[in-house]
Amino acid sequence: KDSGDKVFHYNALSSKLFQKNEEEKYNTFFTSGFGYMDISGYSYQASYNPLIEAGKKKDEENFIRVVLKPIISYNFKKLVSHFKDKGNKIEKLDFYNKDDLLFKILYFREGLIRLGKNHKIAEVPFISRYEMFDVSTETISILDFYEIDRDVIPDVSLFDIANIHK
Repeated sequence: KDSGDKVFHYNALSSKLFQKNEEEKYNTFFTSGFGYMDISGYSYQASYNPLIEAGKKKDEENFIRVVLKPIISYNFKKLVSHFKDKGNKIEKLDFYNKDDLLFKILYFREGLIRLGKNHKIAEVPFISRYEMFDVSTETISILDFYEIDRDVIPDVSLFDIANIHK
């Protein structure tokens, strides 16, 4: 079955689905600071070894810092995630390149999102915004989420080998 680290790109103009190779997964798209891996739902936990540093303080608030070192390094030397001590909610994720230089920061903002499940809709607190700061270009790219529909199930044939154009 799928190992969970596959990334696909659907091109609406050609109506084709493309699977990204290992290096392409880390490329940014549409001149934004976001890479395919940043928004793919990729499990960093499965591909990185964590070093947890609890009890850190910032602005008189406790937080947890987790340094993630890749098991197989493609594009990142390390990732550093920052969690609020209360509720263990992620605040930001720092990306360091192979030269160990910070090159982008992903901030997570919580808000109310319309969540559809079992044909019912409710507003729930959820991460509703990604703000990606690209250090080299000094630009911020924003991706907002307004609604999640858990009842939508993609057709499995979409990911059949015959339907994927590399």
